Amino acid sequence: MFFTPNGQKYNMADMILKMEEFIISAKSKDWNVKMIIGCDSQNRGDHWLFAVAVALHSIGHGGTFFIHRKKVHQKLHLSDRLFQEAALSLEIAEQIKGNKIVDLVDGIEIHADVGHNGKSSKYANAIKAMIEAYGYIGQIKPDAPIATHLADHYVR
Repeated sequence: MFFTPNGQKYNMADMILKMEEFIISAKSKDWNVKMIIGCDSQNRGDHWLFAVAVALHSIGHGGTFFIHRKKVHQKLHLSDRLFQEAALSLEIAEQIKGNKIVDLVDGIEIHADVGHNGKSSKYANAIKAMIEAYGYIGQIKPDAPIATHLADHYVR
């Protein structure tokens, strides 16, 4: 299940229809639209909460987004959690990829909450390579705001 900032809930098929409406409206105004997917996670004591953000961005004209949350009831080390974040983003991207809306957007980016500084640095290149192996544009910190800011906000 996905939800919007105003609390509307959608299954995957209905979310794709809403995304299609946004893209067609933007394209009718000659606006370019990029799809960006990113994930972040937070330890909640007895489980990890993952939030995957699926955003449509029309540069200079705004955008819209949907959030999917998932609980994982197991102990995860940093590497497990970071690869799980990327895997969840890729899983949703692959589900969306099977629809015609992919042909309407100007690329799909996957933002990963890893960078070349800090604890996640030793996994940054591997996670970016994993994303790019699926044919997506991979972005890491500081160029990954959908994971580091948007998904982060909805996982807290």
